[in-house]
Amino acid sequence: MKRCRSTSLLLTLLLLLLTVPISPSRAEVTSTGEEIFKVADTRNRDLSGIFYDRSLEDRLLPTGTLGALLERARTLPTNKRILLIDPMLIEEVRDLADGFSLAPIEEDSDEVIEVEPSQIALSWLALLEALTNSDEIAAVNYGNPDLEFLARSAPSELRIHHELSRQRLAELLSRSVTPLTPTLSGGERIPAFLSERFTQNRREIRAINRYADNPQTREFRLLNPVITNPGFEKERAFEFTRELSTAIGKYRNSIRITSGRYTLTSKRERVPVTLINDFTNGLEVVLRIRTSNSRVLVGAVDPIRIDPESKVQIEIPVEVLSSGQSDLIITMRVKGGERIGKEVRLPLTLAVISPLTTWITTGSGLILLLAAIVQSVRRVRRSRSRKKEEQP
Repeated sequence: MKRCRSTSLLLTLLLLLLTVPISPSRAEVTSTGEEIFKVADTRNRDLSGIFYDRSLEDRLLPTGTLGALLERARTLPTNKRILLIDPMLIEEVRDLADGFSLAPIEEDSDEVIEVEPSQIALSWLALLEALTNSDEIAAVNYGNPDLEFLARSAPSELRIHHELSRQRLAELLSRSVTPLTPTLSGGERIPAFLSERFTQNRREIRAINRYADNPQTREFRLLNPVITNPGFEKERAFEFTRELSTAIGKYRNSIRITSGRYTLTSKRERVPVTLINDFTNGLEVVLRIRTSNSRVLVGAVDPIRIDPESKVQIEIPVEVLSSGQSDLIITMRVKGGERIGKEVRLPLTLAVISPLTTWITTGSGLILLLAAIVQSVRRVRRSRSRKKEEQP
């Protein structure tokens, strides 16, 4: 009987999610009497995890929007309530419950405030756990983004984002989460700055994911749509977006070549180069090397395997044709031709003397030496002749 009731509830949930749009942190009553509770909020922390303020605690109180939502759900039997939960909200509330960092209250202060564990957050989590022990639950997209905007601008990304959100919620609650197609909601006008940065970040993350499909990449993939949450206060959304774009750019350069300047003094040299891989997955890279002029020829370099979070030093064989200045221009690619990391220019100072120049220089030196010897002999002879003439 219990199994049939659970199956019936799941079918009801499927139908309702596809037809009923639900606003953040509120309940909607369906025509059949069930209430759908959407447990979601906006972003309350910056990228480093520091809370902007303590307003989330107020919403967790029994009189707040999030607290009242669970209090209402508690009054209903299991077969009359359906919970949709944002995994980002669970992470933030757990952070409050463990003790958290708070942004400076005074405008002229830069000192972060360390706050003791929040009893309000602990109570709210305990109530949520009691509700989710037996209920069917589903995931709200991480950070409660504008789903209509995502569906228009990146439909495939929306599907991936929802699945990653479901997986994250299952990890957080240590239980199964119903996989469902999210109901489109939102439809707000996203500021141009945010929509452009979202698209740029999405393209960079997808490019990185081709060779670095790891937890950090998936974390960025979860975070990027958060900036489209209609409830995200605009100034905070702009600042968070700038932080996120900077972090993604830095992350992209987790695979890199150390730069330096080199002086080559012989015709054939091997230029040492260090490759660094800060990703948590190994990579096999191919170096594409060209020169800025024809003073140097570059030999072939085999593909290079770099272990996770490690570095390796290689040597690039070069042949110097003439003295002067040149550059080695190096790009990295992975299997399949995908370019990774930044292009690097290594300045070369070529101080190599050619064989012809060596012979000419050596010959000139010998001639000068012989001339000096002849001059010295002549001086000795003249000196001896004058001495003989001066004798009586």
